[in-house]
Amino acid sequence: NISMNPDKQVAVLLSDEDSIFSDYLYFYFRIYKKNLIKKLFSKALDRILEQEIEEISVAEIGSGNGYDALNIMNILVQHSKTKNKKIKLTLAEGLKSSIEKSKDLLEEFNHFEIEYLQMDFNQSLPMKSGIFDIVICTEVIEHIKNPNNFLKEIFRTQKNDSYFILTTDNSPNLLQKIKRFPLLLSGRYNRKYKKVDPDLDPDTFYTEMNNDQIPIYGHINLKTCTQWEKIFKSVGYTISSLGTYESVRRGGGNQSPPVLFFYFFWSTISSLLPSFLSKHIGDTTAFIASKRHH
Repeated sequence: NISMNPDKQVAVLLSDEDSIFSDYLYFYFRIYKKNLIKKLFSKALDRILEQEIEEISVAEIGSGNGYDALNIMNILVQHSKTKNKKIKLTLAEGLKSSIEKSKDLLEEFNHFEIEYLQMDFNQSLPMKSGIFDIVICTEVIEHIKNPNNFLKEIFRTQKNDSYFILTTDNSPNLLQKIKRFPLLLSGRYNRKYKKVDPDLDPDTFYTEMNNDQIPIYGHINLKTCTQWEKIFKSVGYTISSLGTYESVRRGGGNQSPPVLFFYFFWSTISSLLPSFLSKHIGDTTAFIASKRHH
């Protein structure tokens, strides 16, 4: 469209899934995510290895297509203190197609013990109690109908003195609150952001498991970092370490260049602040929680 505003033209390119600009922004998100998981997982692994155990058991709940699992396995096999350790990786996922993609991606690690499980995360988890040293759950918990029960189930599957790594949306963060302030003043905030029945959420879709249809929900449980911390503590976890907080939306969204530049600027500011401040600003909640022996 020749008459389209130049900023609007670039925004269309950024939000177009087939655009190379969108690919660059998504690539940025993947690199950020890879480095974040590496940082958090390495920190948790070092603490586990202090226990001088013979076997390391790791689970990823919501493993997707296996990208984070590939990152995790590379860290495990390259760490100087895991040479003589037995490594077991459990990958749990709702979509069977994603499990198949994970198997292809992790084929080079087939000499390790890797278990693939398809499951409905809104039900009780079919794993034994007290078996995992580290559990990773990235961009999953916001899709769960009852996150408290979900966390209690994960807590049950973990050993004493084990670690849980979480990343999820931090919403509404400070920037979102500022943008929504006019709605609050007008009295339309509760109507706009009221809690939706998960089964009526338009982003919900169904996948087949054991000849049954199980729901995969959209973002039905967005919470702030502070709220997630409170929920984790109520389950029995201790927050061991806060991670970094990222403000650039994956894929860029339908954003003009000035807005996108502001997101990068906001991200830089949040990464420089102490975690007790940045957790209110950034787009993402990221922390390590521990299950302590009592």
